[in-house]
Amino acid sequence: MRLYGFEPHELLNEGHPNLDTDIDPKLSWALRHLDCFPIDINKADKMLIARVPGIGLESAKKICAARVHAALGWDQLKQIGVKISKARYFIICKARSLEKRELSAEQIRQQLLTQSHSKWLRSHTPQLSLF
Repeated sequence: MRLYGFEPHELLNEGHPNLDTDIDPKLSWALRHLDCFPIDINKADKMLIARVPGIGLESAKKICAARVHAALGWDQLKQIGVKISKARYFIICKARSLEKRELSAEQIRQQLLTQSHSKWLRSHTPQLSLF
């Protein structure tokens, strides 16, 4: 997580002493900091873009390089490799048609979990007790 610029206290603190086992840490942070979003993908700095769920470091670099030539929309972001299904809750771009702004953190979390086939989604059975 340090590659994305996170400090340990940003991910775990007194209010959130454990990682959420259903979602990845970057998404968990973003849901707890909805006041920082949405960010304008055509203006934000690379490290802030990299903190957006659905955008990795390589995609953030590509976004910064591509937006020099023209404002980016959803189609361009998809071609770059952005996971639009996650990112649309946290960014704005040239075309605003896919944005979701009226949802709470829990509503976003539930929508992402129901549409996801993620490794973070609990799909295992609980461990049996030996005693």
